[in-house]
Amino acid sequence: MQFLSAVDPMQLKHNILCHAKTVKALDIPAVMGTSWPQGPNGPTMPELKALFHELDVIDRPFVNFWNDAESKAAIEATGRKKLVISGLPPRFALPFPHFPLCVKAIRFM
Repeated sequence: MQFLSAVDPMQLKHNILCHAKTVKALDIPAVMGTSWPQGPNGPTMPELKALFHELDVIDRPFVNFWNDAESKAAIEATGRKKLVISGLPPRFALPFPHFPLCVKAIRFM
């Protein structure tokens, strides 16, 4: 999160955890992944790992989760046709999967 200097780090952390807790409270299937955890993106927040202790974090070498076979399989296993996607920074994390998902008739919000 160190590369997001336009956002107060504590506010950003609060927003991420609120989003995650909402997913958990509504029992929405979740898939957790990270790209380059040893690099600029850093490891997954310990609070997220604790909240979703039943999930393995999928570490992938791509920003676009849809290009990673393990991530793609985990998402398809949910059986959902509508996805809520979050990622940092949104201008990079969200647009990449848009077109492949549309081809598969999967909507994301």
